[in-house]
Amino acid sequence: MHLIALARYLARTALTAEWKSRGRKPVDIEPSDFADYFIKHRAELLMEAWEHPVAVEYRHKERMRLARKAVIAEIRDRGGKVRSIAPAEIEKLIKAYLQEHPWECAIREIGCV
Repeated sequence: MHLIALARYLARTALTAEWKSRGRKPVDIEPSDFADYFIKHRAELLMEAWEHPVAVEYRHKERMRLARKAVIAEIRDRGGKVRSIAPAEIEKLIKAYLQEHPWECAIREIGCV
């Protein structure tokens, strides 16, 4: 999920609602009007997009995916086999890993390597 795409969507819905409240037809909105609205309200739209439930859920899932990837890589580096570990045990390892690395950027750096 891209934060800018969500912010643009929020700009589109906000501008459409604004036009409807003024009695104007949203069909008449030009793409340049959306761009102007986005530029004027960029900071607010990005903050709203960051706090949007969809973005929060996406960040959580991405963090869990990258933590799982890091834990599995750590197990393999030690010479262990992932298939021999029960899924519940892997979940415990992931939770422990997330407690050791509470900041998001640490997980992303490990996942990108």
